[in-house]
Formats: sequence, structure tokens, C-alpha cells
Amino acid sequence: MKLDKKEQIISDAFTQIAVDDTYLATRVRARMNTHKPATQRRKWKFAVTAMAMMVLTFVTAYAAVELGVFERFIANRNPGFAEIIEPVLVYAEDQGIRIEVIAARQFGRDAVIYLSMQDISGQNRLTPSSWKCSEDHIVSGMTTGLGFDAETNTVYFEMIMRQPHPGPIQLSFDTVVLSDGAFLVEPFPVQPGEMTKPETIYFPTMLHSRDFILTPQRAGNFMPLPDGLNDTPQWISNIGIIDNHLHVQLAGMLDGTKNMTTATVRLVAPDGEYITHDVINESFTLDANFDNPLKHGQTPYYGVYIPHYSFVETIFPIDTTNVENYILMLRVYYRDNITGHWVLEVDTTDSQDEIYVWEGMVQAGDFVIREMLISPLVVRLTGAFENREPGDPLPSIKIQTADGERPIGIISLSFYPATSTFELVSHANAPIDVALITAIIVDDVKIPIN
Repeated sequence: MKLDKKEQIISDAFTQIAVDDTYLATRVRARMNTHKPATQRRKWKFAVTAMAMMVLTFVTAYAAVELGVFERFIANRNPGFAEIIEPVLVYAEDQGIRIEVIAARQFGRDAVIYLSMQDISGQNRLTPSSWKCSEDHIVSGMTTGLGFDAETNTVYFEMIMRQPHPGPIQLSFDTVVLSDGAFLVEPFPVQPGEMTKPETIYFPTMLHSRDFILTPQRAGNFMPLPDGLNDTPQWISNIGIIDNHLHVQLAGMLDGTKNMTTATVRLVAPDGEYITHDVINESFTLDANFDNPLKHGQTPYYGVYIPHYSFVETIFPIDTTNVENYILMLRVYYRDNITGHWVLEVDTTDSQDEIYVWEGMVQAGDFVIREMLISPLVVRLTGAFENREPGDPLPSIKIQTADGERPIGIISLSFYPATSTFELVSHANAPIDVALITAIIVDDVKIPIN
């Protein structure tokens, strides 16, 4: 029988499918075991049926993501998660950029997602840092780059995220990072010896001993930008010395376009050393009308990207009798972005039965833990905090099993001063087998798990 061109492509693809007899035999033996049902976890390895469906679905003008490249990257970076994820393969395209969800797995509102981003325009605009894209529907989470394939101009990355609501995973990207970098401004446009006491306004801060910030200014001393990065200015909003502390307030208008995203201030003491102790960063935002302040770096979001002003006020201890011998420097981080609209819905197994929830009251240092959620992806603790200041060390979190104790992974801490509550999250660096946990240990306090 003679095949037309499309039929021939599909036929050729089928002939390239390799059957993994060992994997299939393992699955058959698991199904035959009447005493222990086969686990719901699926390795990142396609059986014949799944592979055939992928071929039929993704024979397009552009080749779908190179699965061999992805498998190499995940094997190097996070092989444990390859044991629990499921193939997805859905994508969205805009501005000549394709964002594709390769695989994912969901546990309640928490999910692990593996994605690729490819420039299909032929312009090769993406770089190894392009995984630093913005994602609007994440309540909390972590994004990590896996690798960059220069031949196909494709970047691969992992997202461990928490959704606002239960249900299928909803992803909506509005910005893609083409490149980023940093440069040092020395000396700073204004030096400590030239400063006077600045004006302030009332603003509740994370420090209980201080309830003010410098008065935000619409414009000030503009920061110099590298060649080609001059769309949205950032500036020194206010600066001055109050009660033996130097305050430097930086501001910028963020509109989602090409923009220098962040800047940090460095202060060199008279002895030539950087001041690194007792440094405090207060962040807040104002809407595009320079009004309606939001505390601690919250971003206004109403379903679409909202332009807004972003402020960071850095506070250093300083010897006011020798102020003229301090030197301020500025380190500027910038990104070259493009904006678009990439929306994806990911439907994967939601393994609610692998989530453990604990409620009670346990004191661990400055924290009163009232609720704990454990899934294969995270350990999440919430409750109230007492007498804690920014800069205090993060507590350690470990899991205990019959084999002993081990740390979980990267820890993040969020404060909510208005209610004196916190959320402490440890993202797993390898899947957690919840059924094997006998206790969670916060610093030296052990919380038994039944």
C-alpha cells in the first residue's frame, strides 16, 4: 500500500519506537502480585502505547521537545523526581517562543512540573538564563534551571509550585527572559558625606522597633544602564541618615517589558571592608498612580500583569563621626525580556492519598507550629511567631524514618506581620515517601507522625 507524506512520517516514527521488555515485564509482575497492588508512581519511561500517542499528537512543522535531552538533564539534576512524574506534553506558542510542559505530578495544591522553552522563530534569542520567566499563578514555589540545548535553542527547567486553588494545574506566563546580567556602579551618585536627614512617612515594617520608611519620590538620581537597556528607568528614590543608620531607597517602574529588574546597594566601611552585618531590606510597592502601598514586596495582580512601582529600602549601621570615609556602591541586575501570553492547563494524577496533614500546637524556638502538611514535594509548616526579627537564622527541618534523620531541602520563610503568622516551607531535593516518616524535626523539637 502506498502511503502519502503524512502517513509515511507517522509510519517511520512508529518503526523507531523501542520496546523496553524489562520495564514491561516489571509492570506485568506488579499487576500479578495479589498481596501488594502496583504503585501509582510511574517512572519517566514511556510504554509502547504512550509513545505511540505522543508520536501521533506531536508530528508538527517543528520537532517536539527532544526527550532524550530532557532525560539527560533530569538524570543529572533530579533523578528522584523522574520516578514520580507522568508524561504530559502540552504546549503554547506566542512571540515565536514555545513553552511546553513535558511532565508533571500533582499532590493537592502542590505540583512538580518539568518544562521546556524553545525559540521556534529561528532567531535563537534564548540563553541559558531564559528559564527565569515570570509565572503569575504561583502562590509560592521554586523554579530551577536544568540545562540549555544550544543546538535547538531550548532551555529546560523545573517548577515546584503551590496553586491558589485545587484542581488541574493552571500556568500563565506573561514574560520570557532572553538574557540577564549584572554590572557595578562605583562610586554611587550620592555619597554618605553629602547626606542630610531625610523625610519619612508612617509605614508598618517587619521590625517592631521601627514603623517608618523614607518618603518615596517619583524621580531622583537615575541609575546608568548598559547599552541597549534603557526602556524603563530605575532611580534612587530617597537617601539619608537617621539614628546612626544609613537608609538608601531604590525605586523602579515595572511594566513587564525590557527592564533592569533589581539593584542592590553595597557599603564599604572606612577600613575597606563591606558592611554585611545588621543590613536590613524593606520592600514595598505602589500602584501605577503612585498610591495604594502594598507591604513587603507584594505585586498587584488582577488576572493580568499590572504595571507598578517597586521600592527596596536598604538600611546600614554607620559611624556618623566618620561618615565621609564610607563609600556607597551599586550592583545592578538587569534582564532583557519579551512579553506575550502563554497559557497551559496540565491534567495529571492528583495523589491526595500521599498527603499527610497534622494539626496541633508545638513550640519550636520563636515559632508556634499549628499546622503541618507533608507531601512527596514539600513539608509546609504554618502558625504564629514570637520575637523574631529579619536576619535571624532559618530553623532546620529534618524528616525522621526508621533509617534515621535527614534534611529535606531548600527552606523558605514568609512572615505576615499583620497577623503575626508565618509559613515555613522546605522543598524536597528528592521525593519524600510520606508513609515512612515517623517524625518531623524543627531545630531540636520532634513532632511525631502517626
